[in-house]
Amino acid sequence: HKSLSGHDFDIGVFYYKSKHYKAALSRFRSVVTEYPDVGYHQPALDYIARSEKKLAEESVPDKEAPDAPAREAPGSG
Repeated sequence: HKSLSGHDFDIGVFYYKSKHYKAALSRFRSVVTEYPDVGYHQPALDYIARSEKKLAEESVPDKEAPDAPAREAPGSG
């Protein structure tokens, strides 16, 4: 029998792996706010940070678009 926090956390992980980062964020946030004392608090915070990073990367317009030719950014490396 799994706790509700674990259930919400697992669903958040599923969304994250499916690249549904906004849905994942809302799940992880609910874990953090509704179950602050449970063992899922820290991992949920980690996933929130990761999901926000992924969303930020996705919102950058065609930086590394898959169909764009590879180009060296000046000063990279």
